[in-house]
Formats: sequence, C-alpha cells, structure tokens
Amino acid sequence: MGPVCKGEAMILAALILAAPATWQPVTLSVYAVRYHGRTAANGSRYDHERLTCASNRHPFGTKLELRYKGRTITVTVTDRMDRRLGVTRIDLSGAAFKALNPAYDMTDRTGTLLKGEWREVQP
Repeated sequence: MGPVCKGEAMILAALILAAPATWQPVTLSVYAVRYHGRTAANGSRYDHERLTCASNRHPFGTKLELRYKGRTITVTVTDRMDRRLGVTRIDLSGAAFKALNPAYDMTDRTGTLLKGEWREVQP
C-alpha cells in the first residue's frame, strides 16, 4: 500500500475522531437529598430532579453517557466529590440514579452502589 495523501489522511482522522468512545466500568452512587439547592462546585445550584453528576475525572460541562442493566442516560458534570472516592466513581443526582435504577425512591438512603459503565458523549 502506498503513502496516504493529505485528503485521505484528513478523512481517516475525521473517522477516528467520530468513533464512539469506549465504555468503561464505573461505580455509580447517588447524592443525598439534603444537598438539593446547595451550590455545586461549578457555581450552579444542585437540583435533585435534573440529570447531573459529580465526577473527579471530567471537566465541568462534560456530557457522559451512563449505562446500567440495559438502561442508558446522558448526564452533565456539575460537581466534584470527596477526593478519597477517587476517579472510578460518579455521584448521580436523584433523577439520574432513578432513571438507571427505577427501584430508587428518591429518599436520603444513599448506600446503594451500582456497577455500571460510562463513556464521554462526542460533541
């Protein structure tokens, strides 16, 4: 096979960039209801009813697809978590957690952890 011309290289690069991100394992937890209305790390107000999350790995505003047992949702990173929880955990708003786990009753019981997957939404 001969050298790739500039046009072919640009098409190849565009295809690579457009490829969906790989799903990666993650532990999903839920924010306590008591944080509703408090200021998030990005300056917005935390709303237990919106599809948002806290992540120590992703910049504010990043859109993430989360998947758990056949359900997939898209959330926006608006907050950070305790650093001790590391980068392999994402803390979800109540609405996001319920969308993935309909058994969640939107109360302050926050001990449930889900083993799901995440990937960044490509712009």
